[in-house]
Amino acid sequence: MVFIAIIVVAACLPRCSDKDTGGENEVFKGIAASVKELNPENEKQLEDLARIVKERSYKDVRKLVEIMHGEDKDAANKAAALLQELNDIPASPMLEALDTEDPEMMIWELQQVVTRHAHIRSRIVATLEEMLKDKTILRPPFLPGEVEEMPVERRVCDEAYLMLRSLMALEDADIRLVNTDVFLDMSNEARDKEIERVRKSGEWIALRQSEDD
Repeated sequence: MVFIAIIVVAACLPRCSDKDTGGENEVFKGIAASVKELNPENEKQLEDLARIVKERSYKDVRKLVEIMHGEDKDAANKAAALLQELNDIPASPMLEALDTEDPEMMIWELQQVVTRHAHIRSRIVATLEEMLKDKTILRPPFLPGEVEEMPVERRVCDEAYLMLRSLMALEDADIRLVNTDVFLDMSNEARDKEIERVRKSGEWIALRQSEDD
């Protein structure tokens, strides 16, 4: 199916009832109550609650994807128009239900997913670039028992640099780990210079250990 023109949907969606706490699944007692009862060390409980939340979140979107793949072309176009208005939400359900039997539909769906991925990526990059200016010192992680060496002091800008590097730099995991270690071994002044260099040039280079080390 080729979507040359998308029909604009004018109908309003019905409001959810205030009494809707999860419908058929009694395990879901409402997210606030479920979180209070959650034991984060209980892996099965954590996975079960995550699955329930995911299923509830994707339920309507999956139905829209199903309608879009259906025989009713008018309803399919309306569902496609509505999916376009949902921003980042439909990406996973679309990927999970790609219509590989219909090349045109598959391309259209992947275009939507890529567009959404590019949008969220640009938002992440913009946020991290703003955080590069923040030199707030972060609390050290809690380390139970005695440790031989205290962890390196880290700042918001340092974490933003490392996250931005993992997102933007074309380097494999081993090289990224080396560059992370070198960066964290730098003094705050040296890190500031590296952060400023990246902000101005946008270029990611291999970091070298100081000759003084």
